[in-house]
Amino acid sequence: MRKKVGFPRVFLIFLLAGVLIFGSSSFVSAEDLNMKVTGIINGYNSDFYLKTNSGSTNSLDPYDMQVKSNPDNYSQFYSNDSSTSYSIDSWNANSNPRSLITTYYISTAQTGDLELSWEALSGEDYEITLTDCGSDSACSSSEGTADMRDSSSYTASLSSQTSNYFQFEVTDYVAPTTPTTDD
Repeated sequence: MRKKVGFPRVFLIFLLAGVLIFGSSSFVSAEDLNMKVTGIINGYNSDFYLKTNSGSTNSLDPYDMQVKSNPDNYSQFYSNDSSTSYSIDSWNANSNPRSLITTYYISTAQTGDLELSWEALSGEDYEITLTDCGSDSACSSSEGTADMRDSSSYTASLSSQTSNYFQFEVTDYVAPTTPTTDD
């Protein structure tokens, strides 16, 4: 007597076959950027995310997260798009180069070192330059820069400030070329 294969077993076989055939690449693309930047000063800390997604646009969409309102004694690291502030700012990977001006806001003015940290970029997809604009909200001046591929942290000095501005310049990574010589 032959035993029947039940629905759960057949479903599991199709599910496993789909994973083996399509792999996880249909869910996660190698060209997606998902970078968290953390800022900490005097016990205040906040995270900001730079993300790409094939379905995202350069304005508010379901892949962004708006900054929430908070009570006193907090910090927020966010970007702005007209009147909307984002703690997660996403855009289509094909929209590079991309320039984002961000604000690290602290509810109470602080003096000291604002430590920014992130996992350094690797792979062949993106290059990001962080520019410290200090108190210049238009980011027309620079107090320092960091290549987010070569380093994983940056320190900005605050002098009784509630806001410090940073710009992220995201471009496609171009591998350095090695000159060839004719012998």
